[in-house]
Amino acid sequence: MQADKVAVLIDSLIFDLMELFRQPVIDRFVLNVLNRRMVALEDFEKAGEGVRLNFEARKVWCNRYEEYMARAYKEYDGKNTRDVILARVKKFAECLRR
Repeated sequence: MQADKVAVLIDSLIFDLMELFRQPVIDRFVLNVLNRRMVALEDFEKAGEGVRLNFEARKVWCNRYEEYMARAYKEYDGKNTRDVILARVKKFAECLRR
């Protein structure tokens, strides 16, 4: 198989794998932050043609994200989100090796 075709397949596989965690992990985190009003309108700034969190708000966002990923959840049998993702990725890799 040509290298460029392999790269496309790997990119596609990565996005497919990420999609497994988008809703239960990332969407849940974002909604949690927004619902708890951990960021406010003044935490945003213009950046080119878009908008982004300012430096201080990004630090808060990253700290909240790390706390979220490290927290154990009942629905994950007391495991944290990072460990659940790692276990699923390893299981997925095992399936690919067969």
